[in-house]
Amino acid sequence: MTHVVIRYFWALLIGWWTAIFWFLIGYFLIAIVVTRESGYWVWNKLAFVYSLNNEFEPRNRTFYNKIVTYIWFYLFGWWIGPIVIFLVIFIGIFIIPFRLSEKMVHEIDIVIISS
Repeated sequence: MTHVVIRYFWALLIGWWTAIFWFLIGYFLIAIVVTRESGYWVWNKLAFVYSLNNEFEPRNRTFYNKIVTYIWFYLFGWWIGPIVIFLVIFIGIFIIPFRLSEKMVHEIDIVIISS
């Protein structure tokens, strides 16, 4: 595991803008519906891209009511997601809540697809 000081400086210098692009790639893949599983894989790696944190294990989500997740994503998730990612970047600037921002990045898919 990468040391927290290195993770913090990575997130401060490189991770915040790389995470935005990585988030948008996953966002686009999920919006296409056919490539939805690829978008989930991209979002599972988002915490590593943001802060080189690989202690979070990837989740395999099963969606029992896919129509509800589609409706949530297209009505609310598409505009809530960018708000949350920019909030994470703002929180990540400060040292004390940095761990919280890593956790928020890891759980971003819950907000966007309401699983």
